[in-house]
Amino acid sequence: MEEKKKRKPLISSYTLISLTIIGIICFVGYKSYNRIKTEHEEKVLHVITEKIKYNAKRCYLENKCKENMTLSDLYKYGYIKTEIFNEVTDDVVDPATKIYIVNNEAMVELD
Repeated sequence: MEEKKKRKPLISSYTLISLTIIGIICFVGYKSYNRIKTEHEEKVLHVITEKIKYNAKRCYLENKCKENMTLSDLYKYGYIKTEIFNEVTDDVVDPATKIYIVNNEAMVELD
């Protein structure tokens, strides 16, 4: 009788397990990186809007600005000294950005 030759598998079990583990680590790392990046961008935008809101409310309460104002008004009256830079979009925030005071609270329309 002839002995049957065993075929060698194309990929060994060790290689398959290693590739699976590496794939899982890459997937989890990618998802974690995206979540952290998104949270960071949200926090940056929150800081920008809070800075604008705070200074807009000050300007309004000191009767220098009206209920509807723009960011350029805050620059003009000296409430914000330098242009606000948005790190997320790598642009300067548009001086025509509208700011509204509603019920003694400032609201900003950032694009």
